[in-house]
Amino acid sequence: FLLPMARSAAEPVGSMGDDTPLAFLSALDRRFYDHFKQAFAQVTNPPIDPIRESFVTSLHVFLGSEENILAEAPGPGGALRMDGPVLSPREMALLAERREGCPRAALAGACAEAESLEARRAARAGEAEGAARAGAKILVLDDEAEEGALPIPMALAVSAVHHHLVARRLRCRVSLVCRAGDVVSDHHVACLLGMGASAVFPYAAYALLRTQTAPDEAAEHLAHYRDALEKGLLKVMARMGISTVGSYHGSMLFHAVGLSDAFLERYFPSIRCRTGGAGIVRIEAALRARAERARAAPETAAVFPGAGLFRFRKDGERHGFAPEVFKRIHQIALAQQDRTVEDDPTVYLRGLLDVRRAPTPVPVEQVEPADALLR
Repeated sequence: FLLPMARSAAEPVGSMGDDTPLAFLSALDRRFYDHFKQAFAQVTNPPIDPIRESFVTSLHVFLGSEENILAEAPGPGGALRMDGPVLSPREMALLAERREGCPRAALAGACAEAESLEARRAARAGEAEGAARAGAKILVLDDEAEEGALPIPMALAVSAVHHHLVARRLRCRVSLVCRAGDVVSDHHVACLLGMGASAVFPYAAYALLRTQTAPDEAAEHLAHYRDALEKGLLKVMARMGISTVGSYHGSMLFHAVGLSDAFLERYFPSIRCRTGGAGIVRIEAALRARAERARAAPETAAVFPGAGLFRFRKDGERHGFAPEVFKRIHQIALAQQDRTVEDDPTVYLRGLLDVRRAPTPVPVEQVEPADALLR
């Protein structure tokens, strides 16, 4: 993702379709964002073409308090107008320096070693409420963690704070800015904005790009990466017929896959899941296991292992159309062997289904002959 976007200012081009397992079926440690799928309008053509109809689209965001939108006369609310929801390092630095008119508060979001994820979430929601009541207009949610601490997925942190402030009737007083280290693709940005964030600063992606580019090209590559994220966000919005990021903000236009109903009801009450799945305990266990693997990794490792999410890799993610699948199909076809569903690892949801046999067999004369099916 990173280098192609930084070089071309556009998303990498790939083939249609995804033959990898859903996040909860995967044998790999997938990102928390992968448990959410974008909703889209069920029509043949996109409701909006974000390229040819760009004149009706807008990514401008306002950071600060909305004040009272029903007031007869507008007052100086102290809002800042930004060109887009993905902040550059310069914009983030200016936002940190500005105090007049838009007071801000920074909220750390990492769990201490002896602290549970739920306890940290509750504490952070309380801190956000206190900052909003104290007059802060911009809340910066930061997931950077010290040694031994556990970063909370930013999507979980944003949704929890957003719904807590809504319940306390304080949501319109503040804007949420995410200083997120787990943001890489436009889907991650769309998740955060759709769950209540007003702007995103992908500090870890920026830092990684700086290490992979020459010093005189770093600024240009960071700008290209930011443009690629915002172009992708426009495409996500266009699938639902939404032209302005203000209409997408806090829309919760997602379907969850592999998360339990109790977990969603508590942290993502506007999103539903038809499959069931993991709760807060399993999610926290997976996060701690990932943190342990990261600490155990050698500091001299210069190459990240390929996950194989976009093309088959021998030690990467499973694929429904992997080379060994076709080899097995040829072997079975040539040897006329029987093959059962249990022979394959589960890649798709249909692999979890069992065949329910009819209580009485179908008469043979009602079954179409094989030579009629294969002609």
